[in-house]
Amino acid sequence: MSTSQVRERLPAQLARYEPDLVILWAGVNNYWNLAGAEREDGFGSRLGAFALRSRLYRLVRVAIHDASLESAAAETRADGRHQQSEIEKCRGDDCEFQARHRVRHDGVVDVVINRQAEGWDLAGLRQRTETDVAAMHRLLAAAGIGFAAVRYALDFHPFDAANAGIEDAARALGIPVADGAVALQRVPEASVEWLHGLHPNAALYHEIARELVPIAEAFDPEPP
Repeated sequence: MSTSQVRERLPAQLARYEPDLVILWAGVNNYWNLAGAEREDGFGSRLGAFALRSRLYRLVRVAIHDASLESAAAETRADGRHQQSEIEKCRGDDCEFQARHRVRHDGVVDVVINRQAEGWDLAGLRQRTETDVAAMHRLLAAAGIGFAAVRYALDFHPFDAANAGIEDAARALGIPVADGAVALQRVPEASVEWLHGLHPNAALYHEIARELVPIAEAFDPEPP
């Protein structure tokens, strides 16, 4: 997902899981996935953050969200935990590529539609990441929920731009950040393996989790 897609799903996920702390690790997909980039953080989303404190509102929000997802999932006509289909839409010489992912998790079906136009978003990657992270921070702060982020272990393009966007928002808003690059230094070279799409392997995920431990321990939620 792009950070915009994560941001769009966040209110419903908060209503479902009622977390004390949210940890975000996203940003690099903004390089190629333009889905949700046009979304603005309006008054309605800020009002919804306060409404999340209501158990009745959370119940209704989850019910509407699930019904919408099931309807979208039915259109994919796919079985199994994860199914992907791809289409290309063109208007004259202007083409847009879409990938539709249908994913089941925790008994919920989610449909993620990624949108890639010709030419990847080089210039907007850093700004879009910062904007979405800041918007998620505002939502979580209004709902009384803690927030932390993870910085990617790699620092070449496009990871460096995503990291910069995360750091820009973190500095401005005081968001704690777990540094993947620091975690990577603790992994023996022979144990480092990059999976498809340069995702970390289990050894690096383990060390990044260790970076998150003090952040989680320092967070002290207010009693209900």
